[in-house]
Amino acid sequence: MNQDGPCTSSDLDNMQRFLEFYHKTLLILDDQSAGEEDEIKKLNDRQEALKSQINQHGATAEVNRRKTCREMTITVHVADGQIDVALEVSYLIGNCSWTASYDVRVSSVEANRQRTQLTYYGIIVNRSQENWHDANFSLSTATPSLGGTPPKLSTLKIDYYKPSPPTYHRPTRQSQAVVMDRGESLDAIELQCASLYSKRSKGAFRSFRGKSSLNYDPTIEENNEAAETQVNVLTSTTEASMSSTSFVIPRRSTIDSDGKPHKVTIGVLDLTSTFTYTVVPKLSLHAFLKASTINTSDKQLLAGPVSVFMDNNFITHSSIENVCIGDTFDLPLGTDASVKVEYKPVKKMVDKQGFISKVHHETIRHETHIVNTKATETTVFVYEQIPLSSDEKIKVKLITPDIRQKELARNCTVTMNDKNNLEWKCVLQSHGEYRFPLEYLMEWPVE
Repeated sequence: MNQDGPCTSSDLDNMQRFLEFYHKTLLILDDQSAGEEDEIKKLNDRQEALKSQINQHGATAEVNRRKTCREMTITVHVADGQIDVALEVSYLIGNCSWTASYDVRVSSVEANRQRTQLTYYGIIVNRSQENWHDANFSLSTATPSLGGTPPKLSTLKIDYYKPSPPTYHRPTRQSQAVVMDRGESLDAIELQCASLYSKRSKGAFRSFRGKSSLNYDPTIEENNEAAETQVNVLTSTTEASMSSTSFVIPRRSTIDSDGKPHKVTIGVLDLTSTFTYTVVPKLSLHAFLKASTINTSDKQLLAGPVSVFMDNNFITHSSIENVCIGDTFDLPLGTDASVKVEYKPVKKMVDKQGFISKVHHETIRHETHIVNTKATETTVFVYEQIPLSSDEKIKVKLITPDIRQKELARNCTVTMNDKNNLEWKCVLQSHGEYRFPLEYLMEWPVE
């Protein structure tokens, strides 16, 4: 290219040839790069497959190593040569467990009769390398892993914390010459560590708290269809001992050692419930139905997940804790549109009072309106927040309702719970309604 004069046609031809060469080179490099990326992907897939095979062979070898075959010889000495002997052999195995699971079914008709049907399941998981074919099962609530000896407390002593003097390591000649990337020598780093240790050791007391949890939520196909006719359901028999309970499953089952959850029915329980509604209008304009249920059965309910059905329609997932015989537990049954909730807009009034020391006043007013459109009476619990002052200069005064007058109207009471929230309990008649007014005053000094 001629740099002194104007561009000629030959210069343009040379530039065109260069661009074409550059374009072809880029295409070749792109093809080579794509091919190498495909090759790398194939090699990575091959590597993962080989690792999976190695892990599988290792797990199989470990299982085979753990498998132990034992022989047992039993000698029975009898006086008569012709006698029938019934021999029962029992042994302990590991890697098997069971947990509880429940189905709760409530119908609109049964709700008026204060009844709830609870199906009690046992979820068995077998990893013992033994397949149980057509076997009888007995599920026990005993926990042998906890041991039987109660723990003993030692003497708890308290004293001022005495930190041990920091130790200094004399660096060697080689380490004296080493300098870190950021320009600090090892001597400076050791001094910094000693200073950090001195700062952290000024506290007199320390406490550490740990939490551990084990959540197990097996995925199981659930039968959502209910029989319309009355049938006889096989239920387990309960065998209670001094410290545990066993549920003898009446039906034989086959459970393979596949590590998957297998469901067996412990029993179908008809329990007594009290149905109420919970309304928190500040957070939700829905009325939540709740069943306070009494365990009137002869079986202890273990902690486990619950699937709730209303009129054979799935409502929600929940859970229950351990429930002893005769105890009460709560079951959420979802929302009910037949109880309408209206939350009126909040009204605020702000003013200042005082001549010398002015005080800022703010009055909050709002109202909740609940209507029962059902043909039966319902019990509704309504919860509202009242601010709790954490400073003596900020004062909160409740104006309406007057909690000293606990019974506000017929079948309606109000109390203040331990969380400083108002709790109304109101029995609404069929197609009845009630208004829940709330008014409180906040005051604080003007800065």
